[in-house]
Amino acid sequence: AEETAPSPAEAEDSAPTSGGGNPAEQSADSSPEEEEEEEAISPLGEPAAASEEEVSSLLAKIDFSRKRLESASALRCTLRGVTSEDCAALGAALRESGALSRLTALDLSSNSIGPDGARCIAEAAAAA
Repeated sequence: AEETAPSPAEAEDSAPTSGGGNPAEQSADSSPEEEEEEEAISPLGEPAAASEEEVSSLLAKIDFSRKRLESASALRCTLRGVTSEDCAALGAALRESGALSRLTALDLSSNSIGPDGARCIAEAAAAA
């Protein structure tokens, strides 16, 4: 009887593994190299600066006046086209108006702020 070599898939399934166990379970574990590649989260820095023009443009985009912002306890900006670039201006407007001390809700859902925009808002809040 002639023996045939196992297919590559069969060879993988039957290959010995270090530490025993199922190869599928081991592939879920990350190697030290993969852990080093994960991005570390750095502490918050100084809030981003924004020009008066950027703040005014942002307030027009979210349909809020400075006076209304000064007394707001909630800011709902869903589907207003706020981008990560706008978040520096939003953070500056919130900080300058004193709204961060009163704000209990900030809804930026359905906008494209991304991680950089969220970081701008967090830095503004941390500096308030």
